[in-house]
Amino acid sequence: MDPYDGRLCIRSDETGARLLLAQELLETGGGSVVLDGRLILEPAGHEICAAVLAKSSIHDFAAQVELANPMICSVVNRLLRMSVLSR
Repeated sequence: MDPYDGRLCIRSDETGARLLLAQELLETGGGSVVLDGRLILEPAGHEICAAVLAKSSIHDFAAQVELANPMICSVVNRLLRMSVLSR
């Protein structure tokens, strides 16, 4: 299965309309978001699930999660700020 198929792909430093679209997809459950080609964010009710895309160059899954953690925090914080500002 292609992890990019049908998912919005954004960068962790994304701004503007694409970040707003990612927010909408995750808030409404309308779709998943691939972040920096390393992470899939998926809506799950009132939560967001994150799945690390395995990279063939990194076989240590703990290292992959550790690399993804700052990325998750950065994007989720920006999404939350946008959500609060838009209300």
